[in-house]
Amino acid sequence: MSFNIYVDNDNLVWLRNLRDEVTGDFDSGAAASLLINTASDTLVGSAAMTFKPGSTTGEYYGGVDDAVALLEGQIYTAVVTAVGSAGQKGVWTEIFTAQRRN
Repeated sequence: MSFNIYVDNDNLVWLRNLRDEVTGDFDSGAAASLLINTASDTLVGSAAMTFKPGSTTGEYYGGVDDAVALLEGQIYTAVVTAVGSAGQKGVWTEIFTAQRRN
């Protein structure tokens, strides 16, 4: 997972290639969520992630609304958690700096 999050913008965060760990098949029935935390671990935003309709490669997306109070230049952590349709759990963490579009 690698991405840019822009202040005062609606942003999408993608989880791609989600697979069942046992079968290796792409998982279209997972429950996935996104949390955005400050560097001091205070929650500033969250979203359910949605399976991309028609995806054959396990793609999910979640929105970070423009109303989420992100400050330009501040460091945040995005945490994506997915529980696959077979009950397997995966967690991905990405540290990012909020940016302003030029």
